Amino acid sequence: GMEVKGKISTGKFEVGSSPGYLAKAKNVFEHVPASTATHSFSFEGTPDDFLKNIAENINENNSQIVNLDDIKRQMKNKIKKCPQCQKPNGFTLPTCNGCGSTELASQPITYTNNIFSSFLYGIQKGPFPFTISLRSESPQYLVFDDLLSLSPIHLNVIPTSQYLPDWRFLLTNPTKGKQIVNDLFNQCWNITKNQFLSNDKFKSQIFNFQNGITESNLSEYIGCGFNYPPSQYQLHLQFIVPPLLPFQYYLYLQSVHFTFNRFFPIQYVLAVLDLLIQDQSNPNLPNPFSFKEEDPIEDIIQYFKSRGVDYDKIWNDCYKKYGEGHEKLANWRMEDFEYFVVGDNYSTAKVYEVEAGKKELGKEVEGVSVKTVNEEDKMVLQNYGREYKKNGEKWVPSGTYYGFAKDPKKNEVESW
Repeated sequence: GMEVKGKISTGKFEVGSSPGYLAKAKNVFEHVPASTATHSFSFEGTPDDFLKNIAENINENNSQIVNLDDIKRQMKNKIKKCPQCQKPNGFTLPTCNGCGSTELASQPITYTNNIFSSFLYGIQKGPFPFTISLRSESPQYLVFDDLLSLSPIHLNVIPTSQYLPDWRFLLTNPTKGKQIVNDLFNQCWNITKNQFLSNDKFKSQIFNFQNGITESNLSEYIGCGFNYPPSQYQLHLQFIVPPLLPFQYYLYLQSVHFTFNRFFPIQYVLAVLDLLIQDQSNPNLPNPFSFKEEDPIEDIIQYFKSRGVDYDKIWNDCYKKYGEGHEKLANWRMEDFEYFVVGDNYSTAKVYEVEAGKKELGKEVEGVSVKTVNEEDKMVLQNYGREYKKNGEKWVPSGTYYGFAKDPKKNEVESW
């Protein structure tokens, strides 16, 4: 068989000039269960039923409190749907960040249910149940595992008493915005420490803390930031702790993740907010920042660059750091996978067996759908929906609803 070269612990390797990654994970991985809370939904039905119910119940007593247009704005996303894997993507992305399909660019813009807003109102379902892989909750915040699971610890957190379609709205109130951003980070970091890193079996299997990254400086390497445009229009911090899953690292090296001009590292957002906080004590600023929802993101990037906060530099530094974090921490082992997938593009890639102890390709495996293997690997490796529950013959992710669901008739969510 041909030799498999490179640092296999990253989950990625080369065969000749072709890249490849480890696949078909065996059932040997440790997991960290999510919350076992069993909250019921607060509204039976879909977001459309929810809006209809509010409209029908508006009367002279509560019309002052309930702003139907405002709640409608909270409930919809502007997206492009991937024709291959059906994932909703930010409407400016050229490539699907779920499966890597390049057919995304030619898709029309459509509007979908805002699942994160549905979470905070406790809405039961859309085309599927809106259950949450819950990590922690309070009246102000909700932290959960990300369905995409780019890494074994991939969290999302939303504010639940504040509605902001995307991170740019933080700039309209920088002092409060900075507080929210720091809270979002701390919520996820605490869960990383208290739920994941405190689990010794999980920690020693997934992480190699021998290469200069320790638990105390790990936070510098986390893929942490906001997307614009988002795929869910409620402010959420992406919190992706390295190492990435092998297939996702392979996509990272093809620039599919943390997309330039779409992913805004938390370091950038905080630098911008700090500048705006400083500006508040300078009423004579010649060209103060102002913001309209329809402004192109490039104009915002350009404005702050002219004021000394350079997106390109911060993004480049962070992007390198995410890769470095993965390379140093990843602890993937050949013997925990059955396949080598080899090729520049996973959709045309070839599949070979992993043979015990040999850093070379085993025999080619015919007729395998690599897409299906990638999906199965995510199910084996993710912490989303743990512990799984039995559904007929299949094990499926479990979930619950938000325990502090907001009442739309009491106007408990402040819109920015």
